[in-house]
Amino acid sequence: MSTACGQARRPSTEPCHIDSEVKNRSGHPRWWCYTHGAPAWGAGGTRLRECPGANRPEPPPDEILELDVDSYLGGVGLWGAVHPVINTGPRVKEWGIHVHARDRPGGAKAIDDTFERVVLRGSSETIEVDALAATSYLVANVFDLELKRLGCPHCGGIHLDAEEFAAEAHRKHQCNHCGRHFFDPDGEPSISNPLAGLSESFGRRGGVTTSQEALSIKQSDFGGIAVWGSNEALLWTAERPEESGVHVHAWSDAGALVIDDTFGRVSIDGEQLNPEQVRVLMVQQSLSFLRDRVVDLACTGCGTPHFDVGLDGLRPHDLHICHHCGAEFKGRSRYRKVVSNPAVALIRRLSSHTP
Repeated sequence: MSTACGQARRPSTEPCHIDSEVKNRSGHPRWWCYTHGAPAWGAGGTRLRECPGANRPEPPPDEILELDVDSYLGGVGLWGAVHPVINTGPRVKEWGIHVHARDRPGGAKAIDDTFERVVLRGSSETIEVDALAATSYLVANVFDLELKRLGCPHCGGIHLDAEEFAAEAHRKHQCNHCGRHFFDPDGEPSISNPLAGLSESFGRRGGVTTSQEALSIKQSDFGGIAVWGSNEALLWTAERPEESGVHVHAWSDAGALVIDDTFGRVSIDGEQLNPEQVRVLMVQQSLSFLRDRVVDLACTGCGTPHFDVGLDGLRPHDLHICHHCGAEFKGRSRYRKVVSNPAVALIRRLSSHTP
């Protein structure tokens, strides 16, 4: 790897501190910025004057939330927030950490917003959650990948695997802090995230249940809609169960939010949404290495729309096996290797109906 796992650069307006402790395989020094946690070498191994992470200011104060978990008796919920699979309404905060907090059980949400950074304070510890760690956690959550919390043996920094490194376990990691390589101490492929075990630290309660609510709407009745797939919270302290399904926002023509809830069954303009396909597409769209490679294929043998499940939904491939008839077929698109999700076609049809 030529860059840290996912390039989890630290925002800072401080000047770069670039140095080299080790060499690349080419024999050139591995120049690394210790201020921003980013590679700092160019063509031929030359030392850059500034790293790619330079001049990235800290989030503004309104994008940082300090949250005393124990003070919200109605429970706290945290999710990695990414773009909705479709949004025809007002622009929403689409990337970061989405937070719900209630003062009392069953009460209204005292906090319902998205932030770049959240500082969680509990009775025994304080944990900082940043947006890249939360959205990387989301990938493991939806695709049922195991996470570990790995510390770099050279500098002690807690390692974060992001982007394609968050999608596939690997033995060799490159520290986001000092740039040096290290291996999983257990000698096994792994994915590291500082938030692994967060629920255990603060005590997860309530469990998860599928929403029993159903929604059937027409786009023409609203000023806009937005749709996300639900995903299990990285932290949930409420006693009641967390609901899974499809999360829908709908706005009136005047711009008021009139629907904001999670439903087990959702129909829009007569199109029935598959919650699992919507959930997977939401994550696929958030990963830059899958850009333009998520398509809607149909089996060339029986014509059934094809859904790549499990890790096949994260790894572009050229040969697909129909889950209906068992036939092998290749996709037809601008790329030879792709992943298939029928929700792509559904979103395209819904977009064509947008008033």
